[in-house]
Amino acid sequence: MKKWKIYHFSLLIIACILINHFGALLTANVDIPFWLDAIGTLFSSYVAGPLVGSMVGVTGNLTYSMATGELPIYALTSIVLAIVTGYCARKKMLNSFFGSLTASILTTGASLLVSFPLNLIFNGGRTGNVWGNGVIDRLTEVGSPVLFAQFAGQFYIEFTDKLLSVVLLYLFIRFVWKHPDETEEQETGAAEGAVNVLLPFLVMMFLSFRSIPATAQNIVPVSGSNYSNYVQTVYSSENGLPSGEANDIAQTNDGILWIGTYAGLFRYNGSEFRFMDDYDSVHNVNCLYVDPEGRLWIGTNDNGLSIAINESIINVIDKSSGLPSNSVRSIIQGADGFYYIGTSGSLQVLSLNNGLKTVSTLWEINYADGIAADEKGNVVAASHDGRLFLLRGGRILSSRQLTDEKNVFTSCTFSPSGALLAGTSNGRIF
Repeated sequence: MKKWKIYHFSLLIIACILINHFGALLTANVDIPFWLDAIGTLFSSYVAGPLVGSMVGVTGNLTYSMATGELPIYALTSIVLAIVTGYCARKKMLNSFFGSLTASILTTGASLLVSFPLNLIFNGGRTGNVWGNGVIDRLTEVGSPVLFAQFAGQFYIEFTDKLLSVVLLYLFIRFVWKHPDETEEQETGAAEGAVNVLLPFLVMMFLSFRSIPATAQNIVPVSGSNYSNYVQTVYSSENGLPSGEANDIAQTNDGILWIGTYAGLFRYNGSEFRFMDDYDSVHNVNCLYVDPEGRLWIGTNDNGLSIAINESIINVIDKSSGLPSNSVRSIIQGADGFYYIGTSGSLQVLSLNNGLKTVSTLWEINYADGIAADEKGNVVAASHDGRLFLLRGGRILSSRQLTDEKNVFTSCTFSPSGALLAGTSNGRIF
């Protein structure tokens, strides 16, 4: 490790921790195929050694966990990344561009080795990044094995992230650090250069995070409202709910709450959670819906649609039985009695009169994440390409798309008065 003045060393550690923290917050709120939460770990590992890099990485995971409430499960990944970066620095791989590319492959492999099993255990194999999850969904849609699709999605994100991080580290070494190892004056100059580069970089990341629209941070400012009065208990992996991320929640007529997660389906009776591992057709859950007859419709990510009544699966519909895709994104029943099932392939309309039957398949509606119905027989679906579709009687009546290509429809619902509310990607409501 170089000879550092104490304030240089302290500023380096603080700057690297904050870079990891704001990088994680930024990518959690903006859909980009990177993590950006390991840049500070790599920088500090090269400059001050793997021990300091491990401290920076673990601390960054803990601060992000405190800010979001998520478990710091990737702290072990940070330690492994710091060790691998320290090894690459000792072998002088990072002194050349070709060596940096090799280092990016090594850091990717090390990160995969640790993070992939953690995601399987805690996240049902999902990556936590919309791009990585998109790879998983696409591969499962075309029939790839689920485990392979999950690994490919994780690799996609890890490789792009580590390649970017290592290239940034190489540029830092090439133009700022410049291998000072002759005199104390040169070492001090390099330390000052490192801090002078990292602090502006930190400021840029902080300003970028601050500039994210409020809707991207899931914040809807409402003056004069104190919603903390409504919060009674928060359930997480720390107090009963094994999976930390709930994709959907529904309540059946008997008062039981059902929580769909990437890890599977959980039943909550008011006092304890029970993992429904006896449902062979349900391994991870995207969405839930309870119809007026009390049937629980379970939309899974890779095994189609399961229908349960009295806590027993009575029907399973998947691609082999005519469902457009095994990844079900949304479910609702219209006033016409038909069930509208949005999948990652297209939207299918089903009827339960005299048995389960397919009414129609609406190929124009791809990846319907948002769907709503009113009491007059209207059904509206928001597709992945940003269009709104008005449906009635199992067929499309019309569609609407915004003229601004950068602003698209993303969600929809009907108000109690019957008005259709459509949310957009830039945070507006029509």
